[in-house]
Amino acid sequence: MELINKLKENLGDKYIFEQTVPEDLIEETMNTVICTGEIITVAALTAGCVKIEAAIYERDGAAQMNYDIYVKDSSNWIFYDSLNDNATTNEAEMLAALDKAVRENGLSYTECCFEQIDGAAPADVKLAM
Repeated sequence: MELINKLKENLGDKYIFEQTVPEDLIEETMNTVICTGEIITVAALTAGCVKIEAAIYERDGAAQMNYDIYVKDSSNWIFYDSLNDNATTNEAEMLAALDKAVRENGLSYTECCFEQIDGAAPADVKLAM
């Protein structure tokens, strides 16, 4: 809880935790993912320039919850990594996993470490045949 309070104090409204799927519906959501194959974010924690999402995926016919890490460039969220830790929707546990990724990868809560690169969007790129 100490880290949560410290980041809330330092980041203010840039620290946001939200659980988008109630805990009692997680198992039902996992069954839905197995049937549809979609990815469902069940909780997200944004801490300044980094974000972690607890997301449910279908893999090999079974649903599993992983953490996805995102970093911010000047205006967009960019997928950074997926962690196969024992993902939960608990705010303190999500922050612990995010903090570990921040420390191990030289990321920052307060500075955008990545630049937006201007260029053609994927739909604009034509492949030579």
